Amino acid sequence: MRVRPGYLMLLLLIVAGTSYATTPDICVSETLKVAALHGNVVYQTDQTGTMPAANSLVELREGLRGGVIATVVADKNGYFDFANIADGDYWIYAEAPQHVTFFAFRVQLNRSRNLKRHEPLINVILGFEMDACRGSFAQYGTSRT
Repeated sequence: MRVRPGYLMLLLLIVAGTSYATTPDICVSETLKVAALHGNVVYQTDQTGTMPAANSLVELREGLRGGVIATVVADKNGYFDFANIADGDYWIYAEAPQHVTFFAFRVQLNRSRNLKRHEPLINVILGFEMDACRGSFAQYGTSRT
């Protein structure tokens, strides 16, 4: 059987493209050290703006692929709260409605850190970029008024 050079090149491009597309990117975020497990889930709309990710699913997990300890649905403002959780190391997994985008990160809960009247919030920013974290990230420290 004789194979044309054009078909061989096409096959090579398909195989090369497939192997590149299935190579996983790695997204590793730092562990957030928190005094409370509550915050906001928002969409990154542009370089400076965000909007609430209402009805996002937020799970508290034992590990990245561990068992789910608690599940909440963010309210219309993107706010979520896990109450009555013991101090320890956990993962928070936040997923936008219709599975549009998601982000998971580690948290270390230590309620003795809470020395302020208003507890800081965990802010989960869901992005849509094509890098490993899709432009998503989490931060801690904004107070709720």
